[in-house]
Parts: sequence; structure tokens; C-alpha cells
Amino acid sequence: MSNIKIFKMDVNVISQPMAFVAVPVSEWNETKNKISQIVEMLKENSEKQGEYLTPKEVCEMLKIGRATFERHKNSGLLPVYSIAGAKRKYAKKSDVLQLLQDGKF
Repeated sequence: MSNIKIFKMDVNVISQPMAFVAVPVSEWNETKNKISQIVEMLKENSEKQGEYLTPKEVCEMLKIGRATFERHKNSGLLPVYSIAGAKRKYAKKSDVLQLLQDGKF
């Protein structure tokens, strides 16, 4: 994006300053396409998120308390994962269902 010009104006809408940016149409269309691609990737990732359960969801599914969840997580019985660098840990739904099917809960 080489020929971008930024114009700042003292226009206040809902008490917030606004800036107007002039971008060549070809570069604007390229940017819109990239944003559309990112949106599609986010949609795909959010669909995959349904494959993972929060600790609360696991506890509800297995009818256990959070301390029991932590104990099973720490013992390795219940593997947990981080998704995209998130601090929170998640369990795969398939792992939880397999534990139920194996009679471990």
C-alpha cells in the first residue's frame, strides 16, 4: 500500500475524532479480499472450537467437580490442550467421550 494519504479532520461523532484515509481502489479491493480471507479462517477456527471443551463443560459432562478435573488433568488421565496460544486449557471432546465409553468415569 504505497500511495496512501491520510487526512485528519476535527470532526467529532459521539465525542470521538475521526480520520479519513484515501486509498487507491485497487489497493482497497486487495485489502477487502485479505480481510474476507481472514474472516473465513476465523469462521473455520470457531467451528473447530466446538471440538474442544472448557474445564467447566468437561466437569458438567462427567459430573465431577473442578478439583477432580484438575487431579485427572495433572495425572494425565485427561489430556488438555492450549488453542492458538491461549492461556486457558481445553479438553478434546473426543477424549472425554472416549473416557466415558471406556468406563473410566
